[in-house]
Amino acid sequence: MVTETAVLDPPVSTEHPRFRAILENTFDVFVILDSQGTVRYESPSIVRVLGYEPSERQNQSAFDLVHPQDVEKLSLLFREVASGRILRGQAEARAQHKDGSWRTLQATFQNLLDDPSVRGIVVVARDVTEQRAAEEARLLALDNERLARATAEHTLDKLLNLQAVADLLSGALSSERVAAIVVEHSVRSVGALSGAVGLLDHSGQHIELLGYRGNTRYLKEWLRFPVVAPVPMAEAIRSGAPVWIETLADWKLRYPEVAGNRPRGYRATAALPVLVSGRVAGALSLTFARDHAFGESERLFMRLLARQCGQALERARLYHDIAEREQRLADLVRRLLASQEEERRRLAYELHDGIAQVATATHQHLQVLASHFPADLLGQREELQRGLELAQRTVREARDLIRGLRPTVLDDFGLARAALVETEALESDGWPVTLEERLGGSRLPAQTETALYRVLQESLSNIRKHAGTARVQVSLQRRGEMVRLLVRDWGRGFSLSDVLADPQRNGHIGLEGMQERISLLGGQFSIRTRPGRGTTVLAWVPVR
Repeated sequence: MVTETAVLDPPVSTEHPRFRAILENTFDVFVILDSQGTVRYESPSIVRVLGYEPSERQNQSAFDLVHPQDVEKLSLLFREVASGRILRGQAEARAQHKDGSWRTLQATFQNLLDDPSVRGIVVVARDVTEQRAAEEARLLALDNERLARATAEHTLDKLLNLQAVADLLSGALSSERVAAIVVEHSVRSVGALSGAVGLLDHSGQHIELLGYRGNTRYLKEWLRFPVVAPVPMAEAIRSGAPVWIETLADWKLRYPEVAGNRPRGYRATAALPVLVSGRVAGALSLTFARDHAFGESERLFMRLLARQCGQALERARLYHDIAEREQRLADLVRRLLASQEEERRRLAYELHDGIAQVATATHQHLQVLASHFPADLLGQREELQRGLELAQRTVREARDLIRGLRPTVLDDFGLARAALVETEALESDGWPVTLEERLGGSRLPAQTETALYRVLQESLSNIRKHAGTARVQVSLQRRGEMVRLLVRDWGRGFSLSDVLADPQRNGHIGLEGMQERISLLGGQFSIRTRPGRGTTVLAWVPVR
């Protein structure tokens, strides 16, 4: 065994001036151990690295300063080298400084027991504490960067999900559709096992599920349940605050009455109140298959989903109310128009059977009288002729009035014949008119015929009043389940925006009536016009 004297006393090589200078100024620590791991020599740099004087560690085990967690691997390496199984080995371990701190050393072991000038295990140790700390700091920074990036991506993903939900909800016009969208995206976004949206009924005493996704085995008994039920959704509605159940143990502690009846696999649950017009109207509930710790960002995301749900439900209810009012108004207008048409029909028949018949009979009576009137009574004969003309005019105007109120030709022969009569009347008044009719042989529904006839009648009346003597085109066509009416003139035209701003002052109040009639039938109505460029009236009506 190499003794301390043998190592340190002359003529040992460490006494060589050049070698001693190297040992005293190098950053590495040189240590010579015997075959048992006892320190026989330590270079002066041990002071800088571990704070010990070389003499302090003589004849002590080199492993006394090694961190307990590193002793085993370092001892194993030492035994491998000392036994000769390997000539050299390297390891990294922590060693305790004299001040109690720990330094990380990178040590290389080499077996020189058979070298007469050494006769020991030479250990060259380098302090890599700062290097490892820098590497750990760099790795920590990288981990933090990855975490920050993952968090940002996660946050962005949540924001995109919220935006996607908002986009879908903007077009959801029913409470059922709103609930389905919210549940679908909530379950998918947070990885829940199931989800549901429940709303209070009109009494406020029961909760009804509108949207659900998940296991439907127990769904039937929970489609409607009391608001006092001991479950998270009902508690969120009662309290107006979110309910977070993170473990099965929490469930059993909070709801012991129903804990045993919970569906298998349902553990963590989040239930959030849904507010509509500032009042709790229901709740969003999400259930997870495992225990789940709800982080702040996840809780915020769920709150935002519940808020979006409430806002969309409010919009859906407003839309429903508006739709109901519009439907009631449309029904009222439809009844008024039907009543108006019936009144027109009644007046038309009364005129036909009353004034028109009297006027016709008067004209015929005067004609008979004129045929027997003496020719020499010239002055009286002129008066009689004047009476005949007035009677004829009365008959003509009575027939025009009857046709305007409710032409019998529309009731008796249909829209095609009525359109022909109207266009011929316009043509007889001096307008060049072309009529294209492709309705087929079958009659259209009475409401459809009446609406299209009134649009045609109003359009031709406007041409008489405003267009001037210009070419007119009328087209009636049936295309599948739709009927198309086109009335076009090449007359004066007008500014549509000015007319719509004050239709009564501009003499075009009938435009609104035409549009209303077509809209009530579910059709489409449009007018294209410009001053000096004529006017086109186009109506499409479904055949039902």
